[in-house]
Amino acid sequence: MSAFRASLAARAAFRTSPRASFRATPSAGFLKPAFQPHLGNTLNAQYAFKWVPSLAFWGFTGAVAVTIALSGVPLFQVDVLDKTPVVRTARKKDAWFYEVTLKRLCLPISSMPFSRAVPDSLLDRNASWSQDFAVHQPDLANALKEGQHPKVFWIGCSDSRVPESVVCNARPGELFVLRNVANQFHLHDDSAVSALTFAVQALGVEHIIVVGHTSCGGVQAAVKQVISEQDEKYPEPKANTALNRHLTPLTDLARYLRVKVHERHTWDENTMQKHLVPLLAEASVRKQIQNISEHPVVQDNWNQKVSPLNGKVNPRVTIHGWIHNLENGKLIDLNVSMLPPPLGNETSSS
Repeated sequence: MSAFRASLAARAAFRTSPRASFRATPSAGFLKPAFQPHLGNTLNAQYAFKWVPSLAFWGFTGAVAVTIALSGVPLFQVDVLDKTPVVRTARKKDAWFYEVTLKRLCLPISSMPFSRAVPDSLLDRNASWSQDFAVHQPDLANALKEGQHPKVFWIGCSDSRVPESVVCNARPGELFVLRNVANQFHLHDDSAVSALTFAVQALGVEHIIVVGHTSCGGVQAAVKQVISEQDEKYPEPKANTALNRHLTPLTDLARYLRVKVHERHTWDENTMQKHLVPLLAEASVRKQIQNISEHPVVQDNWNQKVSPLNGKVNPRVTIHGWIHNLENGKLIDLNVSMLPPPLGNETSSS
């Protein structure tokens, strides 16, 4: 065994930094390795032992997984970002049963290529929240395990300042959420349409709420683009990026609004931008409501067609438009709600 440990130490010294350590000790039919390689920029430690059965560890670039194999046959994978994963093979052979414990694979912050202070802070706060949740809301915790039954599909902005559960003081399970830059709903956006489809046809939500907000970066970018075009005789085309494509309908709407405002006011550039930003935020909410109402998923719902996802005739949805005022945290109803048409006046789903 001493020869084995010497060989193991040599391999560890060769393949990892001086910080690394690796111990393997058999005890009552168990093999218990524990290792802490220095990650550096990548995890690239590889060990193969001439022992029966052979045990090999492979580390992959990106430090995302470790595959453990017996006799070269992979049995399971372990997420190396988990601090103390314990993995047991489903395979027993004679008196052998292998238990592998990976301890502290993540090194101290000073040794890591990135800081864990921020994610660790979130995990710590979640630990406190989850403990309080389990103690004070056990019935809700049990209900959430069985499924979700939200009545609202919330379409909001990705902005970190507008968390819907916080501003509505909502409990888990109350809101089904889609968030993207500038709270857009494009008819040919698979992500948005998928969320709408699941909300209406599977969950049977009763309300769809589009929520814009003040000081929206996407809205400001669209307005800035439109105003800058007036200063250039031949403006350069915008780069064909995902973000620019996503914001193109919003920019087109800003361009339309600018023309309408310019017909009534002779404002300078700064004044125009100051007034155009809130106008565009509200106009965009109205536009998304129109887009949603025209989608076949909503048209079929309003026409009381059986849902292909849950086999039911789901409640007919009402679509609302709000603005979140960041200065005071209040949600403002724009009073632009779109109700289902009276039954009997069947709408087109084409």
